[in-house]
Amino acid sequence: QVALKEQVSDLDAKYATLKNEEQDLKISNLELTAKHSALQQHCHHKHISSHDHNVHTHHDIPLDLTGEAFNFPEGSDSDYVSITLETKQAINAATVCLRYNSNINSGISLFSISSPQEANAFVLHKVGPGKYSVTVSQVDTEFEMGDTKQASGWTHICVSWKSSSGMLQLWVDGRGSEVPKESVQEEANLHIDAFLLGKDAQNRRTGRHKSFVGQITEVQMWDYVLTHCEFSALNSGLDFTLGNIINWKALRFTKHASVTLGNVQDTCEKRVL
Repeated sequence: QVALKEQVSDLDAKYATLKNEEQDLKISNLELTAKHSALQQHCHHKHISSHDHNVHTHHDIPLDLTGEAFNFPEGSDSDYVSITLETKQAINAATVCLRYNSNINSGISLFSISSPQEANAFVLHKVGPGKYSVTVSQVDTEFEMGDTKQASGWTHICVSWKSSSGMLQLWVDGRGSEVPKESVQEEANLHIDAFLLGKDAQNRRTGRHKSFVGQITEVQMWDYVLTHCEFSALNSGLDFTLGNIINWKALRFTKHASVTLGNVQDTCEKRVL
């Protein structure tokens, strides 16, 4: 009888141990289920975010974008690219170059540089066929360059500015404006705060200034004025000194809304047989 009681006691102890293990397993199972659910929600959110045109994609590691282009499909206020600059110090000269392709021939914003004091400290717009406007400190200067659109649809454009002389010059497909114009402010430094592609920083969409629709590639910026030879080399795709403020081969940027990045498309016009 004593032995029987001991066996019953042992069985009770084992049963209690099994119940405790069962409870532990239930808790572990609940924890695993909760973690799995959270992981699914996280993955689902990341999946939606990568396809939702109302989000942005940030690249903090410099990328070589040779052969790549930003595509701006809609021309909305939310479609633009913000570029992370290599320096935000004040500069007294600048050259900005890029290559663009657009079916819209007027009223498009190509780039905008803002300073802590001014939203549109340095801006480039195309206002009509062969006509461009450069904004320095909120004042527009217009250039008549003639219609130089290439058969491929791509246009290479550069704008240079020098504080000491107030010089402002535009280069389109390797051809410079005949007479460099004077900007409104001489001896004024440019304090760069932000650089936007495809958008006017002030969203001046009334009238002739609108967001860009098309493709932009080969963006470079220097803190000095390039020479005639360097402008020609850039336009021809020859070797040149890469930008020391913005470098297309080491670019950090954020794409906003529906802007995408992909291979430069062949946009040559089809021949009519």
